Amino acid sequence: MDKLEHGKARAGKITGTMAHTVMYSGQKAWDTLIKQLWTDDGTEFAEAVYGARAHGHVYEPVGAAKFWDRHPEYDHEDPKYDDYSGPIREFRGRLGYSPDRILKIDGLRVAGLEVKSPTTEDKIADHIVAGDPRGNKHFSQCQHCLLSSGLNHWYQVVHFEDQYFEYRYDIDRVWRERYITRLREFISQLDGAAPKPKRKLRITDL
Repeated sequence: MDKLEHGKARAGKITGTMAHTVMYSGQKAWDTLIKQLWTDDGTEFAEAVYGARAHGHVYEPVGAAKFWDRHPEYDHEDPKYDDYSGPIREFRGRLGYSPDRILKIDGLRVAGLEVKSPTTEDKIADHIVAGDPRGNKHFSQCQHCLLSSGLNHWYQVVHFEDQYFEYRYDIDRVWRERYITRLREFISQLDGAAPKPKRKLRITDL
C-alpha cells in the first residue's frame, strides 16, 4: 500500500489520531474535525510532509528495531492501515487505524505497536507516561487502535538517541464504554445530526 492508497483507504474515517479529540474535546473542536472528514479525499495525506511528522516517519523504523531488540518473541507485519471489523455495525466503514506495526506470534496477531520519535530531547516529556496513563495524549490513540483491531494489547515506544521508554496498554473497559458513547454521538453529527447540549468529557471524569 503506497501513501496515496493509504490516504484513500482512511479518507473520511475516524482514526487513532482523532481519538483524543472525539473523547475529550468540545463542540468547536468536533465541528472542525467534522469539516475535515467531510472534505478528506485522501490526497492531502499522500503529500510530502515536513517537520516533526517527517521526522517521525524517518525514525519510526529505528524505534521499532529497538523494540525488537527487547522483544524477539514477536514477529511483525506493517499493514499501514486496517478498517474496523468488530461487532458494532455502525462503526464498520467509519473507523480505522494505522498501526506502526502489528505484532504476531506463530502467525497470529496478538498486539500492536505505536512508535513516537521526538525531534529533540526536550520533547520527550510530551510523549512519556507520568502518573495516570489516561493523562497521556497517546493513550486515546492506542485505546482506539485496540477497539478497531480487536487486539488486547498495544505497545507505545518513545525513543530519542540512546533513550528508550516503553509502555503496554491493555483494554481500559471503563474508558472504552464512554468512548463508544462519544463515538456514536460524533458519528451522528458527522452524518448531519444536531449536537446534544452537554459539556465535553474530561480526563478527571474517568
